[in-house]
Amino acid sequence: MTGNDGGYPRTKVLEAKGPRLLGDVFLGFTAATGGASATFEVDNLIVKQRCCEVTDIVSIAQQADVDLVTQDVVTLDGSGSSGADGGSFTYNWSVVSGNAALVAPGTGPTPQLKINGAGAVRVRLGVTDGACADGASAEMTFNVFCDDPAEVAVVAGAPAGTTAVNAAVVLDSAGSSAGTGDAKPFTRAWAIDSGPGVIDGASDGATVSVKGTAPGTVVVRLTIDDGKCGNAASATASFCVDDADTAVIVPPQGVQGVGTTVTVGSAAGSRSWSIVSGPGAIVGSASGNTVQVIGNAVGDLVVGLAVDDGVCNNSNSAQATISFGVTATWVRCDANGDKQLDISDPIFSLALQFSGGEAAGCPAALDCNGDGDVDISDPIFDLNFQFTGGPAPPAPYPACENFAGCTANCP
Repeated sequence: MTGNDGGYPRTKVLEAKGPRLLGDVFLGFTAATGGASATFEVDNLIVKQRCCEVTDIVSIAQQADVDLVTQDVVTLDGSGSSGADGGSFTYNWSVVSGNAALVAPGTGPTPQLKINGAGAVRVRLGVTDGACADGASAEMTFNVFCDDPAEVAVVAGAPAGTTAVNAAVVLDSAGSSAGTGDAKPFTRAWAIDSGPGVIDGASDGATVSVKGTAPGTVVVRLTIDDGKCGNAASATASFCVDDADTAVIVPPQGVQGVGTTVTVGSAAGSRSWSIVSGPGAIVGSASGNTVQVIGNAVGDLVVGLAVDDGVCNNSNSAQATISFGVTATWVRCDANGDKQLDISDPIFSLALQFSGGEAAGCPAALDCNGDGDVDISDPIFDLNFQFTGGPAPPAPYPACENFAGCTANCP
C-alpha cells in the first residue's frame, strides 16, 4: 500500500549493494525536514538484491591412467570445488565420453566410476550453490589401457578316424591358459559350433563329453576368458560321425560260360564297380545296385566294388571272383529239348526244317552227326542210331556239351 504521512510516501525501496544483502532490515526510516526530524514506519519495504559477478569454483583432481588388468573402478575427486560465497553447494558428475559409467548418481564430491574398456575417458563436474546464475563446470580426461596377454585356447582329444553315431567323444582343454606366462584364473565355455552333435553333461569343465547324433562332421568350440581386456581366445576341434560303410558282393554260383553276361549284386550304399583282373568287362552302368559282366575267355574274373555314403572318410570295398569256362548246356540230338533221346527228336527236326515246325531251344544241338550243319542228314543219322544200330553221336554224347547261345538244359 502506498500513501503519504506528512509528505512522506509509505512505500520505501531499498537496494542492497555489495556481494550479498545479509542480516536484518529495519522496517522504518528517519526523515529530516527543516531542522526537525521524525521517525516513520513503512508499511511496505521492497528489498532488491544485486548479484555480483563472482562465480562458483569447480576443481577435479587429475586421474592417473588406469590398467584394467589391476583396476576397473576409480574414485573421482572434486573436493577442491566450492561455492562463490563459501557456503554449501551441489555436485553434478557425468561421463562425457569413453567406456565407463558412474557406479551411483554423481551428486557427491568423490563418486566411483566403473571402467568397462580401454580408451580415453572424459568426465564433467558441475557445481552450484543455487544463488545467482554463477554455477561452474570443468572436465577431466584420463586414459585406460589393458596390459594383458591374449588368452590361449587348446582343444585335444578329437578322434582321427570315424566315430559311430551316439558314441561319446571326450575333448580336453589341457594347454589352455589366461595367456602365455599368465597364471590368472580363467573360465572355459564349450559349445557345438556346427554339425549334428550335443554336449553330454557340463560345458564349463576342463573336459567335455560330446556325442554325434547323426552322420556328419561335428565341430566343437572352446572359449577361454580371464575376464580382462576383452581378448578371449577360442579354438575348435572336429570329428566325423558315421556308421561304417559296408561292401558286399553277391556273385553268381558256379562256372559261367565264356561269352555269357552275368549279373552281380551288392548291398546298399553308393557303389562303384570295376574289373580288378581277369578276362572280362563290365556291360552297362558301373554304379548301380547290380552290375553285368561278361567273360571274354576261360579264366577267373575278379570284380571289385567300392561303397561310400559320402559321410566321413570310411568307404569300404570288396572283391568277388567269377569263373568263366566251357560249360555244358545241352545234349546233342535232343532236338525238342525234352531231355530224352527218342523218335520225337528226328520228327521235331524234320518238321522244323521242312514244314515250319516249332523253333528249337538250342538249334546247334540239332546237328546230330556233328558235321557242323543242320540238314536232312541229321534226323536220318538219329534214326539210324536209334533203330538200326548206326554210329552214336560224337562225344561227349550222351553227356551235355557246351553249345554257344543255348541255355542250360542238361538232364
